Amino acid sequence: APVAVALVAAVLAAAAGYVVDRWEPARPQPTHLAYLLDHDTRTARWVSVETSPGTWTARFVRDKADVNADFPMLPKGKLSVGPAEPTTIAPPEIAILADSITGAERTVRLRVTPRRPVRMLAVYGEIGNRRVVRASAGGRDVPAFLDRLDRFGLEFHAVPADGFELALVMTGPEPLRLRLID
Repeated sequence: APVAVALVAAVLAAAAGYVVDRWEPARPQPTHLAYLLDHDTRTARWVSVETSPGTWTARFVRDKADVNADFPMLPKGKLSVGPAEPTTIAPPEIAILADSITGAERTVRLRVTPRRPVRMLAVYGEIGNRRVVRASAGGRDVPAFLDRLDRFGLEFHAVPADGFELALVMTGPEPLRLRLID
């Protein structure tokens, strides 16, 4: 009997909370909307991870698309997307500090620098490319390959204004294509 009373009380409390806890202008419903700009193609779009975007977000996203290949920090699968106007935002920079070959391995030291205040700066290799065998960022070892993304990649949070050093040890002398995202 005490368990039944507790269960009924929990159901009544939940129902009461649902009735009085509604979204309103003073307490708007949380939403997710991100602006994606590809500097290489000069294209932009809005994206939301909401499966059924609310009224406000739906003004920006009308279609579905998988953007994970170009923006790996977003989930795989169809996300809510919509067109956006490209704007002038300074992209992050990458500079080669050193480049050497020893035997079959190439070591490249890079400086990755944001050109505006950012909370995170990500670096990703191409899908399926397993050439990176060792990596470090900001002096700390990082995984050389992310199985869940099928590529090299890292997300550096709390990025210093002068950026961070990225060292990559790779197989083969050919260039490695990287995508920078901030």
